[in-house]
Amino acid sequence: MSKEPKGRSVISFNVERSRSKLSTSSKKTGSYYTTTRSTRESGSTTAPPTSDETQVVVRAGEQSAYRNVELETGREKFLYPAAVCLAFLLALVLCFLFWPKEEPPAKRRNEIDNRYGATCSSGACLRRASYLSSILSWGDVEPCEHFDTFVCGQWRSRLTSAASYYSTSTDGDYVEILEEKVHAFLQDGHRSPKVAQPLKFLHDECMNVRRIDYEGVEALMDLMAQFSLKGFPLRTTLIGNVSVWRTAAQLLRKTGTAALLTIGVASHPVVNNMDVVALGLPEVLSSSGHVEINEVIRLYTEAVFSAGKIVKTEYVPPGDILAIARFASNIDQLVREAPGGTKAQVERLESHAELEEFVSAALRGFEGVVAGGAMSDVLVWSPDATHSILDLVANTEPRTVMNYLGLRLMIQSSPFTPYSKLLDLLSVFIYGKTGMVPPRWRLCVRVMERALRPLTFAAAFANSRLRKTTSNLTGMVDTVFVELQHEIDDLPYIAQPSKRQIREILSTSDVKVFGPSWATNAAPVAEYVKNLPDVTKSRWGLDTFVAYHEYTFFHVLTGGSRMRWSRSIFSVDCWHEMHPRSVYVPLLALNLSQALDEGRVDALQLSRLGPRLSRCLFDMLINEAGSPNGAASWLSDETWTKLLAAEACLEGRRDYLRLARFRDVLAARVAFRAFFKTTGGKDDEYAVMLSSGRVMSGAQIFFAYLMLQFCERNDGLNQTENIAASIDWAAALRNSDEFRGAYNCTHRSVAKKSTECAT
Repeated sequence: MSKEPKGRSVISFNVERSRSKLSTSSKKTGSYYTTTRSTRESGSTTAPPTSDETQVVVRAGEQSAYRNVELETGREKFLYPAAVCLAFLLALVLCFLFWPKEEPPAKRRNEIDNRYGATCSSGACLRRASYLSSILSWGDVEPCEHFDTFVCGQWRSRLTSAASYYSTSTDGDYVEILEEKVHAFLQDGHRSPKVAQPLKFLHDECMNVRRIDYEGVEALMDLMAQFSLKGFPLRTTLIGNVSVWRTAAQLLRKTGTAALLTIGVASHPVVNNMDVVALGLPEVLSSSGHVEINEVIRLYTEAVFSAGKIVKTEYVPPGDILAIARFASNIDQLVREAPGGTKAQVERLESHAELEEFVSAALRGFEGVVAGGAMSDVLVWSPDATHSILDLVANTEPRTVMNYLGLRLMIQSSPFTPYSKLLDLLSVFIYGKTGMVPPRWRLCVRVMERALRPLTFAAAFANSRLRKTTSNLTGMVDTVFVELQHEIDDLPYIAQPSKRQIREILSTSDVKVFGPSWATNAAPVAEYVKNLPDVTKSRWGLDTFVAYHEYTFFHVLTGGSRMRWSRSIFSVDCWHEMHPRSVYVPLLALNLSQALDEGRVDALQLSRLGPRLSRCLFDMLINEAGSPNGAASWLSDETWTKLLAAEACLEGRRDYLRLARFRDVLAARVAFRAFFKTTGGKDDEYAVMLSSGRVMSGAQIFFAYLMLQFCERNDGLNQTENIAASIDWAAALRNSDEFRGAYNCTHRSVAKKSTECAT
C-alpha cells in the first residue's frame, strides 16, 4: 500500500514554516519532482539512490517545496484544516462527556438531605434558610476574624415600624412582637372578657388623644395638688413642712414613679419563713446602658422647659433649671455606678428616719398585711448606693428635690396630658433609648402594663401557641443548669469542696420560668379582677391609671416573696435575687418569633436562652461568694487569682473584676453543650442550604443565631452600631473551641483556643 499521503502531510506541514524562504526557487527543481513522481506512480522497483544522490534530492526538495505543494490535488490542499477541525470536535466531545454537570436542584437537594438529614422539610426551616441567606456576609467577611460584622453587618429590623426609629435591635424586635400579641388580645378580647375588659378600658383611655387634648392638664394639676407639688417650679415659701420622702412614697404608691427609691418584699435572710420589706434603687434614664450621663443632663434640661409650658409657667429661673438637672443627673450617676449584683443587708428602720418615713407613707393602711406586719426591719438592696442617695437628698435644698419629684410625676403622667417632649422622655425610661418615638398604641400598651401587670401576663399567655411552647421549653432551662454544672466540674483549678458548694447553690435555687406562677392560673387572675376598683365613674384617664396602679401595687406586695416577679413582662434578660435565692427567666429570654412560629420545641432556642441564663447563673455564683448572708464562699483566694489570670488572657477589659469575658466564654460553651445534648449529638436536622448553594451545619447556625441576639443598628449613623454586647460576644466566641471547630478557623486566625487561657 502506498504511503504517499503520509509523506505529503509532512511536506505540507513543513512548507508553512519556509514559505517566504523557498518561494523564489520553486521553478529550478520542477524536473526532478516530476520524474520522481512518475516513477512512484508506475510502481517501479528501481533501487533507491546512493548517498550522494540523496543529498542532491534533499537540496532539490528544499528549493522546490512551495512549488510542489501548489501541484497538490484539491483534496490534499485541505487535509491540514480538516485535521484541525477534527481535533477541535474531539475536544468538544471530551468536554461534553467529562465536564462536571450542574445537577438539577431537586437532585442536589436530595443529596444534601441524605448527608444532613431532612433539611428544609418544614416551613420554619425554609424561612430560616431564606433569612440566613439574606444577612450573612459569606465571601465578604471572614467569620473567624469578625463574626459580629459577618452576622450583624447586613442585619435589619424585620418590623415595618422600626423604619422611624433612631436605633433598632434584635431585642427590640422581640419586644414589639410581644406588644403586638398583647394588643391583639385587646382587640379580640371576647375569648377572655374578664381579663380583657380592664386592660382595654385603660388602653382606650390612653389612646383617646382627642379627649386628652380637650381636657388639658386639669387632671394632672389636681394630682399634683394632692402631693403638694402644684405650682411648678415651687418656691421656698410654698414648701413649708412637706416631707420629700413622704411625697416620693406617695408618687411610688399611686403612679409607680420610682424617683428616689423603690419598694418591694423579700424573704428575711436570717429569720426563716419570714418576709421583710425590701428597698431598691430608683428608675433612672441610664439604667439600660444606652444613655450617657451628658445626655441625661440635656434631657432633663429640656424636660424642665416642657414642664413649664404644660403648667403655663411664664418664666422658669435658670437657677432652678440647672439645680433640677444637676440633682437628677446625680441620682442617675449614683445608680449607674452602683456595683453590680444583689448585695443586700438588713437594717433597722428606727435607725434611719428618712427610710422609716418613706416606708410608712408607702404602706399606710396596709402595714398589717405586707411582710406579715413586721415593719421593724428592712432589707436594703445596694446599701452603699442607697445611703449615698440619702446623703444627696439631705444635702440638697428641699425645693430642688420637690421640683425634681414634680417633674418625674409630670413625665409619668404625660400619656394622659396633651403632647409634649415629656412623653418622649417617658419613652426613654420605658425603652432605654433616645431618639425612639414608638407608635402611640405601643406606648399605651406599656402604660397599661405598668398599672395592670398581672393582667398583662395573663393576656400574653392567652396565646395558645405561646403557652404550649413555653411549657415545652422548661426542660431546656434544666438542661442549661446541668451543663453549667458539668462545665464547672471540668474546670481544673476549682477545688472539689468548692464544686460541691456550687452544686448546692444551683440545686437549691428557685427557678421561675417565663412569668409568675399565677399568670396561667385562672383562679388568682379571677380573684385579682374581682377586686379591681370601679373606675367607670372616673372623670379622667389619669384617674383610672392611678386607681389601677395603687390596687396592683398592694396586690403584688401582699403576695409575699414567693409570688414576687419584680420586672416587666417585656424584660429581655434573666436576673437573680438572693432572698429567697431565685432565678428569673423572662419570656423574652426566648426567641419569640421562633416560639410563635410553629409552637414546637426548637433546640436553636438555646442560642438565645442558653447564653442569657448562663450569664445570670455565673453572676449569681459570684454574688453568692461575696454576700455576707450567702452560703459559705466557694471562691478561695487561689481560685480568684486563677480566674483573674484567665480573664486577662482572654483580653477582658470591660467590667474586669466581674470576669465578664470569662463569663461569656463559659456561657457560650454551656449554651452549645446544652444544644448538643438537646439534639442528641445530631444537629443534622438543623442544617440548611442557603440560596447560594452553601450548606450551613447546625453548629454554624447555632453560633450565627447566638450572635444575632445582640445585633443593633444605629440608623442615625447609617451603619451597624458596634455596641459593646456584640463586640464582647464576638471576642468570646473567638475563644470557643466549639466555634472554631464549627467554622473551621485555622491557626492563622485571631481566634485562639480557649485551652490556651486555661478555660
